[in-house]
Amino acid sequence: MILLILITLGVAAFCFLNGCTLTGIVCLFGFSRHVGFVALVVTSIMLFVQGHSIVATFPLLLVGVNVFFLNVSKKRG
Repeated sequence: MILLILITLGVAAFCFLNGCTLTGIVCLFGFSRHVGFVALVVTSIMLFVQGHSIVATFPLLLVGVNVFFLNVSKKRG
């Protein structure tokens, strides 16, 4: 949970400081339970298009790690 907060707020702050206001707002929707993964993937795509490829990998890695651990926890439970 702390990793989600740090990555989402960090990427959103990066977006707002670089003048990508719409991308920052979409990134903040990453906290939503229903559209969080989609918002983070859209944020990554928008950052890749704008040329910020290093920062764009962080939300994708977060989504990937969460999906992986959700699958592992379902198999154990």
